[in-house]
Amino acid sequence: MTEIALVYFSETGTTANAAKKIAKILNVPAIRLEAQVPYTSADLNWNDDSSRANEEQGNPSARPEFKPLKIDNYDTLILGYPTWWGVSPRIIDSFVESLNLMGKTVLPFTTSGSSAPERGVAELRKLLPDTLVLDGKRVNNSSEAELKQWLRSNNIA
Repeated sequence: MTEIALVYFSETGTTANAAKKIAKILNVPAIRLEAQVPYTSADLNWNDDSSRANEEQGNPSARPEFKPLKIDNYDTLILGYPTWWGVSPRIIDSFVESLNLMGKTVLPFTTSGSSAPERGVAELRKLLPDTLVLDGKRVNNSSEAELKQWLRSNNIA
């Protein structure tokens, strides 16, 4: 049986809501990835070029620190995050680079007002060349039935 870890990053609650739906379907805990220094509303202000999120996203080598997580004994990592600037937030890069994902599977899901997940998935694949990174899905307002179908199509549920 495949062991599953579900980790998500969410600052506004949208990704958290999707993660909790997926966790319920799979009967696994939804583990929140939190920044070591919490983001403020000013940090997330996309209209301010000098906001923290804009500065991080504009620097591909930025690696924000996160609070330690305990996840082990998993073969598949279901990874949720919002899409920022068409890709995952840099804290996701920090997180996946901290793990030994060699030979494991990552199934990403994202929330976004308009961006598709493909660019973010492509970046994850570059960061994780020894990991099977499956195609991601934007899950905004997905029903339980739609999420179940997506998980089944990836041999997860």
